[in-house]
Amino acid sequence: MKTKTKAQTTKTVVIAKKKINAAKNEKSIQTEETPTSREMPVPSKKLVLKNTSMQNTDETTLPKQKEIEFVVPEKKSELKKSIKFIVLAIFAGGVCGLLLAMGTSGNSSAKKNVVPETEFTSTESVTETIATESSTEPITEEPTIPAMVIDPDKPMIALTYDDGPAVGSSEKIVEVLKKYNAHATFFLVGDNITEETGKIIQKEFEAGCEIGNHTQSHQNLKELDVDSGMLQLEECDDKIYKYINQKATLVRPPYGGYDDAIREADKRVFVYWSLESSDWKWDNADKIYEVVMENISDGDIVLMHDIHEETAKASERLIPDLIDMGYQLVTVSELMQYRNFHAEDGMVLYNVHPDKPLYSSLYEHETEVIPETFDNESEDEVEIETDNNTE
Repeated sequence: MKTKTKAQTTKTVVIAKKKINAAKNEKSIQTEETPTSREMPVPSKKLVLKNTSMQNTDETTLPKQKEIEFVVPEKKSELKKSIKFIVLAIFAGGVCGLLLAMGTSGNSSAKKNVVPETEFTSTESVTETIATESSTEPITEEPTIPAMVIDPDKPMIALTYDDGPAVGSSEKIVEVLKKYNAHATFFLVGDNITEETGKIIQKEFEAGCEIGNHTQSHQNLKELDVDSGMLQLEECDDKIYKYINQKATLVRPPYGGYDDAIREADKRVFVYWSLESSDWKWDNADKIYEVVMENISDGDIVLMHDIHEETAKASERLIPDLIDMGYQLVTVSELMQYRNFHAEDGMVLYNVHPDKPLYSSLYEHETEVIPETFDNESEDEVEIETDNNTE
């Protein structure tokens, strides 16, 4: 048996220690390379949070999304803190966004004519809407004329105009009636109703005036048989209906001519007059004005012709002056209504004076009384103006 020297023993010890240390180091390396699940570190990586507040099914039109990068720490405690921070940040951002949206909505509702946000289909359509609204000028409405209030206890008269409508003169009369909130009755000739003058009829009707029938071609009904006379009235009614959706309410027979047969067949009131202005004869605005103002009385039906320019000029003075005298200017039907005058079928009406109305009943066969102001011979000689009669 060999005996080891001290030097050999020492060398052996050193080698043993190195092996032990190497074994420890190897174990340590293995431990680091294969950690237990309990101590396994979380690998570092990036988390990307995308802003998805704007949702759109068409990804090609989405705006560029903002990316927020967070580096997850290796330690578990730090990871929890980071997650809490992220959640708080998202919550705070959502609250701010909600408040901002509410503020924007409030401002939008305070503005007029702004399209709601739910209707925005594209930036381009919104721009077009704003541009259109900003260029729109404010609409100025015409002042509304108050409804005429008729007092049955106060004086009233009915101004009537024959042979129209006529461009120019009829329009001037309508305008002055509207200006003073007055009414009148227009007896129209069918041949004078055209597309142009039809607009005048509408203005007369809209102004509260009454539209009457003066036959289709200004024929003397007394000289026609019943069928021909009714055809004259029906053709005129058709023309009138085209523009006001109703036929004439009253009839004025041209030249004052009629017979009982036509009255019975038509059944409407045939309107005569109690004061004739003779405007067709004077052709002078001052004379027309003088005749009416000097002879007017409560309940009168005044005869004029709106085809004459001088009559229009006289009316511009007559209408306000008659109102200043205390007269209410009403239609023939309003005159009968507010005087509680009962109209019969086929009746001939001259006036509705408060003390004794003048009329002729078809059924009682009363004697017809021709007003003193009516000159039958001169009326038959009237020539109808044809300047505005062509259609």
